[in-house]
Amino acid sequence: MAQPISGSTLEDYKKLFWIIPLIIGVGLLIVGYAFYQIEIKQAAKPEPSGAAVVDFESCAAAGNPVMESYPRQCRANGTTYVEVIAEPIVPPSDENVFCTADAKQCPDGSYVGRVAPNCEFTPCPGE
Repeated sequence: MAQPISGSTLEDYKKLFWIIPLIIGVGLLIVGYAFYQIEIKQAAKPEPSGAAVVDFESCAAAGNPVMESYPRQCRANGTTYVEVIAEPIVPPSDENVFCTADAKQCPDGSYVGRVAPNCEFTPCPGE
């Protein structure tokens, strides 16, 4: 047979019924206040140098935070500026150049092969 709920157990449930929502509400208020403070500080942050920000370089020079990504990014006044990266110049290789063993038949019936460094066919005799 089921035992009746005693008065102390019922009182415990009533306390929990109010305490749990109270804890959740206070937690939400704290998180909301923290988020609000962060947003206020971010929006009120002036540019340190006072210069106009128009590209990545001026954004970084103004002291705004630079994100370490590739390419790097800088954020100022709600706008994100991306670093322009020039194509790297690849120096010519000092290594040997190997050409395919293609052959080209010349009008006189002779054959010529490819030569380094551009792997172009040598001129036919008489050209």
